[in-house]
Amino acid sequence: MAMDNSNDGSSNSEIALPSQLGPIGSLPDDIILEFFQYLDQQDCLRCMAVCRYWYSVVPGYTQNLWKEIRLNVNWIVEKNLRRERCLGSHVKKLVIEPPEGDYHVECTVEEKELNTLIQGSLALGCTEVESIELICCAITHFQVFVDLIKLLLPHVKRLALTDHLSYLPIMDVLYSFPELTHFTCRYSSFSSNPRMSFNAPLNTPIDYHTKLTHLWLEVDVPKRQKESILRMCPDLVCYIDTTRNVPLKFSAVELDQVFTLCPRITFLEANSLDHHQQFDDYVYDQPGLRYLNVNGGFEVDQLARHMTRNQETLEFLYICNYQMDDLMPSLHLQNLRTLICFGTQLSGENFAMLPDHCPSLETFDLYSASRLRLNSIFIHSLPVMHRLKSLSMRGVALDDDVSLLTMLERFPILERLVLHRMSLSIKLPDGFKSPSHLKHLELPDALFLSSNRSGQGREAEIAYFLKCLTYNSKLEIIRLPHVTRIGQKALLIIATISTLKLLEVPFDYTLKEEELAEFIMMLRGTSVDTLIVGYVFSLTFTMLSALAELPRLKILCMEGSGSNNSITHISKAGMQQILWTSPNLTQISLVGDIMLEESKNVLTRNQIRSLVRQLTPDADQNPCLPFRRWRVRIDDTPSVRRVIFSSIPAPF
Repeated sequence: MAMDNSNDGSSNSEIALPSQLGPIGSLPDDIILEFFQYLDQQDCLRCMAVCRYWYSVVPGYTQNLWKEIRLNVNWIVEKNLRRERCLGSHVKKLVIEPPEGDYHVECTVEEKELNTLIQGSLALGCTEVESIELICCAITHFQVFVDLIKLLLPHVKRLALTDHLSYLPIMDVLYSFPELTHFTCRYSSFSSNPRMSFNAPLNTPIDYHTKLTHLWLEVDVPKRQKESILRMCPDLVCYIDTTRNVPLKFSAVELDQVFTLCPRITFLEANSLDHHQQFDDYVYDQPGLRYLNVNGGFEVDQLARHMTRNQETLEFLYICNYQMDDLMPSLHLQNLRTLICFGTQLSGENFAMLPDHCPSLETFDLYSASRLRLNSIFIHSLPVMHRLKSLSMRGVALDDDVSLLTMLERFPILERLVLHRMSLSIKLPDGFKSPSHLKHLELPDALFLSSNRSGQGREAEIAYFLKCLTYNSKLEIIRLPHVTRIGQKALLIIATISTLKLLEVPFDYTLKEEELAEFIMMLRGTSVDTLIVGYVFSLTFTMLSALAELPRLKILCMEGSGSNNSITHISKAGMQQILWTSPNLTQISLVGDIMLEESKNVLTRNQIRSLVRQLTPDADQNPCLPFRRWRVRIDDTPSVRRVIFSSIPAPF
């Protein structure tokens, strides 16, 4: 296996010396390479600190780890020789961004900084970059921008301008870089005063054609301008058009015009709200539309015509703000795997058509604009959907106690179930078997109807419901946001699921500190790495110490209670305990106003930052503790404050 280090010219024979690599040096190169693939970039830098020889040869074994690098202004200030030795011609993607966590208008990448970073990457041997992404960059002069990007040519095929703060003449950009195959331009919502007018004179020839195959525009420009851009791109395969501020009728290119100008389109998002598919790597060699995401604004007949024309090839369909009752009867989508209906009307009659019209359906999300009522008799009459793995419903009512369990029987391999704002009650039918395939259960704002089981009311109903669905289950994700009256019995049922990885649950105000601590301690027997807890009134030393002992916990989010989302009591010693001793914790989020145990006043932003400095362990005074610094970010909105503690890897 050839190892190339363009910075120091190390030879293959030097890298393969077994005695200096230690015990692993006796292994073949391909095995050593396999070991290093499990590292990340920070691990690579740690390995280079082992000894002078490893400092020399590790970059040759870890070139795959450095195919993408992220640069910010800190690279200019903090020179890192180990990191620089890892760079070279193997770097294929360059991301230039503001300092981590500071994506806002006050913190941008200016022209001078952009020039320094690009020139610096070239000086370190990054001469074959194929993809560039610029985040929060402010460009004042168009020609300066063009000249900077041209320094990295001729290899650059992909250019992305994300959260861009300057209006660039897109047609001139495409004309200036004729070899581009992927282009993304998404203007920042932070900037209300762009630094350069979009209406700069266009010098692009009218009949000019690009090599572009992937185009993502999130810009507010007139429809005729977008039509001119599409006219330059006859080979376009993927096109995303997201409109933020301009009225739809002035900005959206008609579907007929899109397919006329770009007949090879297989991936289309027109005025989309959400992105559900990886855009950059979407490739299809076969003709025909496979991915369609449309958010209103087009005539129903026009949409239906293109859906019918491509009904043999469509695999993903996202329909927003349309009457599905007008579209479904005439469509037979044999290869459709994902159907998402948002803000639509779908009758029970057309709901019953789904198994026959979409026999390959694997994911179905329904956000009904009108109340759709389903009962167990109707559900039992549906054909069994043997391929459906994910089901999400909002605006749907289940009319009896056995409707939900009957639904699970009709979808035997269901892995993900999401029921929004639904009134729920369960009665076990004869011969019921728990859903063994279910891995993801989400019940936002669910209302559990009490049947006075055992005379204990709603709390017992919730516990019984969870016991039915989780018995012998392999659930990995449980989310119960804003569900009231989840008592200790229900929590302990959840804590018995050994496969659990993500849990979102509110704490009932009647729970005692000892009961919460018992539940947290039981979570040690699970695989939980993400824990989101709502309605938190206080974080005592006992609770925080118990959380610190969860061996796999990486992300912890605690949301306050009451109308002000306040966490009125936080143990400073407990926070210190979890920050110092939790083995894998990387992020803590506190949502709401914060008060320490010895204070009755809400902490200010400066007091919170001072608290972080106090809680960060000193590596010299505490050599036995895993040394981690913590960064704090404070996000204030009109309704709530979010304080996020993020761990920083040890410096090198």
